[in-house]
Amino acid sequence: MKLKFIIIPVAILLVLFIILLILSKVGESPTTPLDMQQPGNVTFQYKDKNPYGGYVVYQWLGKLWKDQTPSVITRPFASAYNKNASMKSGGNVYVILAKQSFTDAADVRSMESFVMDGNTLVLGVCAPDTLLQQTFGFTISDSLPGLYNTAGLSRAEHFVSPRIDTPSFFYKGIMSENYFTSVDTAVTTILGENNINQPNFILVNKGQGHLLVLLDPVILTNYPLLHKDNSKMLEAVMNYAPEYETNNTLYWDEFYKLQTKPREGDFSEWQVLMRYPAMRWAFWLTILTALFYVLFESKRRQRIIPDIPPLTNTSVEFVTTLGKLYYEHHDNSNLAHKMVQHLLEYIRTRYNLNTQHLNEEFAETLARKSGYPSEQTRQLIQYIHQVRLEPQLSDLQLHNFYTATHQFYQNS
Repeated sequence: MKLKFIIIPVAILLVLFIILLILSKVGESPTTPLDMQQPGNVTFQYKDKNPYGGYVVYQWLGKLWKDQTPSVITRPFASAYNKNASMKSGGNVYVILAKQSFTDAADVRSMESFVMDGNTLVLGVCAPDTLLQQTFGFTISDSLPGLYNTAGLSRAEHFVSPRIDTPSFFYKGIMSENYFTSVDTAVTTILGENNINQPNFILVNKGQGHLLVLLDPVILTNYPLLHKDNSKMLEAVMNYAPEYETNNTLYWDEFYKLQTKPREGDFSEWQVLMRYPAMRWAFWLTILTALFYVLFESKRRQRIIPDIPPLTNTSVEFVTTLGKLYYEHHDNSNLAHKMVQHLLEYIRTRYNLNTQHLNEEFAETLARKSGYPSEQTRQLIQYIHQVRLEPQLSDLQLHNFYTATHQFYQNS
């Protein structure tokens, strides 16, 4: 029976684990030819080694920046900026790669302050939101990512900056078709164009720092960077970022690439964890395990302890039995002597009197200490003498003696 209660929950948990494992695979990028990859497979995530993940760029950014491992940020920009004092100093680099950005007013204010403090914000987003566009003075062709898969080998990016030795890069696969329709020419420099010569990479000067906006961040994913000599694309994009100096930090965003709609309500770290499928499935599996544990372990493992009946008051039974004993033998004298012994012990204990001589003086002293009337006290002493002197007592004499002692107990 015990074995049954162990096997059943283990089997159920094993089935649930297999189901969760299968479900966790749903939505992962399939191993398909590059020309058949879908825009949905573009993740930019730094642990994703699929063609359009961000594993390569994350590793190479650290090497470009004096082998400094990028610090991963999993919260909104405003939250990270307010809680990290080092971000308010100059020389830091913050990299955001995403299909769309959904910032709020606090995020944009913090981004603006970050750039003006002398830092560089690399915003590789196919479709920056309107708030970002208004703050940094540019507009784009479409507010949607606009990703598409090229039919053949196409020019991915052309850099117009004279600082770039190799201006054009090619690969076959997913690209973004968005471009800038207007910029603030007083503070903006066009650095790159898409495959039909439309500007899609700009530099915005703000305060002491720079904002780099790239509308085709797909060029910085695994496959495009690894295709032939395209590794130089990363160097071309990061060409305007400051070189590493002591105490400066390279930040890598893992928050905005997971956003699919504007945030509602206050942000919490818990929301970030629940966005990751592995964390989400682990959480629910833990809850299910706890429920099964409570369900099966809440049963008693030991035998049921029998109820112990409460102790009964045997004093009444003893008195009743004793009374029946004396009544059946009808030994009034013996019972009266027992009553005398009990009475004298009571007087010695309570009033601290010597009961060896039961005379007139003793009766007066007992009456004074007990507050019992003198006449009734003397009568009680006479009853004691009567019990001691007469060999036999009648029922009436025993009753009178009992009444006298009872009155003394009640009124003294």
